[in-house]
Amino acid sequence: MLRAAQEILSFAEGFDRAALESDRRTCSAILYEIIVIGEAANRLSDAFKLRYSHVPWQSIVGMRNILTHQYDQVDVDIVWDAVNIDVPELIAILEPLLAEESS
Repeated sequence: MLRAAQEILSFAEGFDRAALESDRRTCSAILYEIIVIGEAANRLSDAFKLRYSHVPWQSIVGMRNILTHQYDQVDVDIVWDAVNIDVPELIAILEPLLAEESS
C-alpha cells in the first residue's frame, strides 16, 4: 500500500488537474495504483484493521470498488483530490504503522 501510494505521488508530480485529465496514460497509472491500495486494504485481516481503526479502511476499499466496478463514471476531481489530499495522508499514516509492525 505504501509503495503504491508513493508511486501515485511520483506519477502525479508536475501535473495540474487539467494536465492529469488530458494525460490518459498517467491518469490510468494513478487509478491502477489506487485500486492496488484498495485491494491490499481489502485483504488485511479484520484483527489488523481493528488494531489500526484510525485508518479509513472502508473508504479505501470503497474507492477501489468504485474504480473497479464504475470505471466509466470516474470523476477526475475526486481522483485529483485523492492524489493531493488522501494519498499524502495515507502515507503519513502508513509509514509509522509499518515501522511499528516491523519492530
